[in-house]
Amino acid sequence: MHNRCPKCGEIIMYCDPVIEAYSNGVLDEKLDENSKRFLCNNCPNFDNGNCKFSNYYGKWNGTEFNGKVSEQKLRHYHAKCVKNYNYDYRNGEVEIISHINGFFAQIPKIQGLENI
Repeated sequence: MHNRCPKCGEIIMYCDPVIEAYSNGVLDEKLDENSKRFLCNNCPNFDNGNCKFSNYYGKWNGTEFNGKVSEQKLRHYHAKCVKNYNYDYRNGEVEIISHINGFFAQIPKIQGLENI
C-alpha cells in the first residue's frame, strides 16, 4: 500500500472487486479504455462516492489530518473524505463531486511474478 489519504490519515486499501478481477486475470478487461483505471461509478459498492475504497486524485481546499492546510498539490484521497469540498481552479472554485465519474479504485502492481 503506497497511498495515505492526507485528509483522514488512513491508508487507501484495495477493494474486493479489484482483488477478485486481479486474481482471476481479468483486471485489464475491467479497466476504463481511456484512463486505464478501475472506475468506481458502475460498482454496486460505490454508493455515490461513499465507498471507503474509492479514490479521488487531485487538489482540495481544507485541513489535513495532521492540522496542516492542504498545499494544493495533486494527491490521492479517499473520495468519501473530500467529495463535498472544492479546489481552486483558474480564479474560482470547482466542486470535487463534479468529478464523481472519475473516482477510481487502487490497482495492485506486483512485479516479478513472471519469473516464478
